[in-house]
Amino acid sequence: MLTKHCSRCKETKDLSEFGRDKNCKDGLRFYCKLCHNTYTRAHYIANHTQVRATSIRWYKANSKRVRNHNLISKYGINLMQYNQMLKQQNECCAICKKHKSNFKQALSVDHSHKTGQVRALLCHSCNRILGQIGEDPNIALNIAEYIKRYSGSDKL
Repeated sequence: MLTKHCSRCKETKDLSEFGRDKNCKDGLRFYCKLCHNTYTRAHYIANHTQVRATSIRWYKANSKRVRNHNLISKYGINLMQYNQMLKQQNECCAICKKHKSNFKQALSVDHSHKTGQVRALLCHSCNRILGQIGEDPNIALNIAEYIKRYSGSDKL
């Protein structure tokens, strides 16, 4: 069993008790996870306003990078692919056809929860509706028939 000495609590602990740090020679932090978490929590409490302001500044400066990372990790597409999809859809929701400028949020990436395959970009409302009906086409047809019956319109 390999061990390391924590420079904060002065205990010798198993290597699994130390977080990774690529800047350290052995690739592990000088402090054990418990000491690191205790220090980090105390620092955050003592400097909450400054830490929050720094985080906000970093996020604003790196928002595209964060967006790209989230798209890759959640859906397997990058920001360039997202923007290509957006352009192909004329910057509109694939279901309701409303332009992205009508929404406060960016269009959501719609994907199959069974296969993970990305399908299109949807507004928040259309994406939620799909989720609420469990992506069941029969329910979608029943909803369309219901609306048609009670709206007095034969356009559907």
